Amino acid sequence: MKEINPINTITHVNLTLHLGKAYDITYVRLVFYSPRPQSFAIYKKASADSDWEPYQYFSASCRDTYGVSDQRAAEIGAETKPLCTSEYSDISPLSGGNVLFSTLEGRPSAYTFDSSPELQ
Repeated sequence: MKEINPINTITHVNLTLHLGKAYDITYVRLVFYSPRPQSFAIYKKASADSDWEPYQYFSASCRDTYGVSDQRAAEIGAETKPLCTSEYSDISPLSGGNVLFSTLEGRPSAYTFDSSPELQ
């Protein structure tokens, strides 16, 4: 039987979740039932009228793919800047690979985010 569209030919996938109202997202867990992608990004949208903006990058080659360094911590004054990590870019496991994203991890004001103007 010939495969019409084998999974290894898929190069671009968009998954958009419409939650119906505003939420403060603090943690995202993705489970892949195929090998994890070499690169992908999480975007956010503050309101229906705003543009999508990068929230977090994941890539084996952050600089080549997204033009940013592999960096796990933001600098003071740039806490809303999307970070990039290569941590979850290994193809293994072939199924069931987790990707975890804590929106406050690596942010200097993480423990005082409720009083941080930059993180509000």
